Amino acid sequence: MPPEYKEVDIGEERPVPCLKFGLWLLKLGRTNFLVLLNTQHHQGIQIQVASPQGGNGPAASQKFLRYIEDAIQKGLCYRAKILSLNRPICTAGNRAASASTS
Repeated sequence: MPPEYKEVDIGEERPVPCLKFGLWLLKLGRTNFLVLLNTQHHQGIQIQVASPQGGNGPAASQKFLRYIEDAIQKGLCYRAKILSLNRPICTAGNRAASASTS
């Protein structure tokens, strides 16, 4: 099945295509982790990171999410627009963040 995209209004002249759903298997050092992107059923973009408990798993997840947060802060398309980073309650060393625009 080919990737599906939806048009996202970022407040510029034209909307940009955004992947509806994506899954990446990544590695940071010796730690494997999984990243899910979901724009299908949410207002905005939801990013979830899953990693092994213990060891370097939580640190790898947090480093990836900090990278995403930094990229959003530096992003030209979000300047002068409202952006909220939502973090659910962390349990068992897991951390999640989602971004939405208003």
